Amino acid sequence: MKYKFSDLIDVNRLQGLLDHLYDTTGIPSTIIDAQGEVIIETGWKPICTKFHRMNPITNKRCIESDMAMAGRFNAGERCVVTKCKNGLVDIGSPIIIDGHRIATVFQGQFFFEEPDLDFYEKLADETGMNKEEYLKAVRSTTVFPEEKIKSVVHFLTGLSELITDIGYSKMKLNEAYLDLKENNEEITAVYEELTATEEELRDQYENLKEQSISLEESQQRYKLVAEGSNDIIWDVDWRKGNLFISDRVEEIIGVKSKEIKTIKDYAKLIYEEDRKKTLEKFYKHLKYDDEYQDEYRLVSKDGQIKWILCKSKIQRDLNNQPIKIAGSASDITDKKLYEKRIEKMAYYDDLTNLYNRNGCTIQINNKLNEIKNKNSGNIAVFLLDLDNFKNINDIYGHSAGDYILQKVAPRIMESSKENELFARFGGDEFIAIIYDYPNLEYVEERAKDILNKFKEPFYLKSKEIFITASIGIAVNTSEKTNSDELFKNADSAMYRAKIKGKNSFCFFNKDLYEKNMKRLSIEEDLNKAIKKNEFFLVYQPKINIKSNKVEGFEALIRWNHPSKGIIPPMEFIPIAEQTGLIREIDFWVMEEVFTQLKSWEKKGIDMGVISLNISPNQLKDTKIINRVKKLIKEIYIDINKIQIEITENMFIESFENAKDIVLKLKELGFKISLDDFGKGYSSLNYLKWLPIDVLKIDKSFVDGIHNDEYELIDLIISLAHRLKLEIVAEGVEYYDQYEYLKNNKCDVIQGYYIAKPLSIEDAEKFIVNFTNVD
Repeated sequence: MKYKFSDLIDVNRLQGLLDHLYDTTGIPSTIIDAQGEVIIETGWKPICTKFHRMNPITNKRCIESDMAMAGRFNAGERCVVTKCKNGLVDIGSPIIIDGHRIATVFQGQFFFEEPDLDFYEKLADETGMNKEEYLKAVRSTTVFPEEKIKSVVHFLTGLSELITDIGYSKMKLNEAYLDLKENNEEITAVYEELTATEEELRDQYENLKEQSISLEESQQRYKLVAEGSNDIIWDVDWRKGNLFISDRVEEIIGVKSKEIKTIKDYAKLIYEEDRKKTLEKFYKHLKYDDEYQDEYRLVSKDGQIKWILCKSKIQRDLNNQPIKIAGSASDITDKKLYEKRIEKMAYYDDLTNLYNRNGCTIQINNKLNEIKNKNSGNIAVFLLDLDNFKNINDIYGHSAGDYILQKVAPRIMESSKENELFARFGGDEFIAIIYDYPNLEYVEERAKDILNKFKEPFYLKSKEIFITASIGIAVNTSEKTNSDELFKNADSAMYRAKIKGKNSFCFFNKDLYEKNMKRLSIEEDLNKAIKKNEFFLVYQPKINIKSNKVEGFEALIRWNHPSKGIIPPMEFIPIAEQTGLIREIDFWVMEEVFTQLKSWEKKGIDMGVISLNISPNQLKDTKIINRVKKLIKEIYIDINKIQIEITENMFIESFENAKDIVLKLKELGFKISLDDFGKGYSSLNYLKWLPIDVLKIDKSFVDGIHNDEYELIDLIISLAHRLKLEIVAEGVEYYDQYEYLKNNKCDVIQGYYIAKPLSIEDAEKFIVNFTNVD
């Protein structure tokens, strides 16, 4: 085939479309022409570019997968979905024009489900790749559920067919244009001969007759081209004002060619909104240029709108005045519809039809540029997050959650103003933007209005669902303010609104900024703390009141920051939980406790039962059990010497999942303690369904002993004994607290009255020297 892919397709525009697709789905794309040259490449992942294609073993597997896919194309398949031998999903669709495959569209480098890291660890060992960097690349690779792959296949097939149609039309247009150019050259030759003198015309009369015949043949060829083309072929004799237009115009807009005799007749068919601009552009090109190209809309006889791509060449006389204009008009309506669909995918949320994050960001940046150019105006960004929305997905399913989100969108837009814009930011987060507001009181009132929309319940199959929301508000403060800063500040303010108790709003301010900066600093340092061995454990003793003996210790983590000194757990544990680092910290604590118990065992020191805390995040991770089993194999100890403390709020979001993990921990031999009982979400279901050995009374109830608040403590102690559970009171600091707990049959106490958390050496001395609580 004489045409290459880049001859027929606008590569830059196609690159832009695929870039937007990658930003929306995270799926890389590439187009490779028939010569093997990469024409377009977007989002290609390090897992392939840095590892699989660079390693001889994995590259051989990649080539085998490529050859298998090529074989399926040769067998006539229009779209191939395959999983390569290295575990990644690839999708391909050939672009075939005039019977020739000129290129292939590929999408891939993603997983259908979370990757099996054990498999890739082994693969790294087998192939000699850098395991840490390789696994990092594996984790960064997009996961795209298999159930959604039909939409990707549909899109890829549609994209391939669209490119094929565009390329085919461009090829035919080029061929028609070459024929037109050839005919034009023949006609020009005739005109030059017609300028000969009258005497020469007489002498060449017979020759002129021959040229007339040749001209008639050329015109016949021109007519054949016009009738056979998929495009409208037209030309204008500019001096006479006559317009010729091929019959193809009737097929496209339903108007007969004989009804369109002049440029004015044609102009009346142009869509009213496009007419002035289109004619101005046409006459401007007519004055200065020899070529003309434009896109505009025509109105068909039955009222349909048709998009047209018009191209032409302008022939001029010696005075540079137009003589003849000839060209073509292509129906590009389908192409425009595809572009509109792709634009919607890039800038709009499918679920709510609101702007998505990309579309919202563009709108904000446009407004910020306008404010900067005019040196006036303002903008407020609301980040709205639905409180505890995960519960709806867990209890009723994700389809129910999507249904609620669809109902939330119109509700928050009720009574919206002209200067407001709404978007879905992602998940259960929405954005509201207010332009040119009069004052901050107005912004505050709008935040209250939106929160009030949630007072009425949502209905899910006649079941009332009550939802609240938290809103963070950020406003532009200078010319340097950008969309990222507004989103970040609104997110910080929203987080503060959550801490305040949810169902509220909060403005971002300087104090919040400083707190956020401190939080970010701690977050950055936390990432390094484990590797730099900055954490250490202290042990607080627990005393059995009845036997007056040390029953064990609770292992508590501390952070010795190299420049900030000791950072209290209350400052870094919440941040570790929010970022997910708590999982690694928990396992570091567990490994340290295992190792220390092993050391005490070798020394012949019996420290009793050591309790350690695990985060609620651990009970969301089904991989925790395998990691704990692996640790038990590596450091063999008596598991009955370990007590795992869990908190009630671990079960709020997903009781069944958390319960299964706790049951498996119990089966491994760990003792289970329910910490902070009674503090906020106490449910007797936890005591009924969970394999609990110990119940810990929260410190807030122990503090109440000073104020003669005994009822709840008495109730909890009685309840624990009835259920044959050991009861532990934590935070005991004074003698009267100890005395009351002892007299009311509390089993174990822990707190500063006994001892502060101790170093390993001091804990060993304590158990040797301890004699009596009193």
